[in-house]
Amino acid sequence: MNRVSAAVLAMGCLLAGYALAGGRVSATADDVVQVRRLPNAVFNGDRIVLTMDPSVSASVPQAVECTVGEVGGGWVRCASPDDQFRPKREQVWYDLSRVVMVKKVEK
Repeated sequence: MNRVSAAVLAMGCLLAGYALAGGRVSATADDVVQVRRLPNAVFNGDRIVLTMDPSVSASVPQAVECTVGEVGGGWVRCASPDDQFRPKREQVWYDLSRVVMVKKVEK
């Protein structure tokens, strides 16, 4: 085997290894899905205090105290005393991904 064929063989091995290794993998912020839910000890009818992330929006209150009416898909609906008379279009849901703390108010 001469020097040229040894060099060609080495280059072929390097190219084959590079092709078989695949692309680089890296995690970015877009790849991360944050799943949020209420703690297991919180049920419908419980009184809770939701503390919101202050960096989200100035129009969102810092803390909301409410009675849990319904939970679903990472959102919580706070029930009001007149909940049975409130039309569905006036419901207020809070996004749990914007909540930094959930505190259960003991009865």
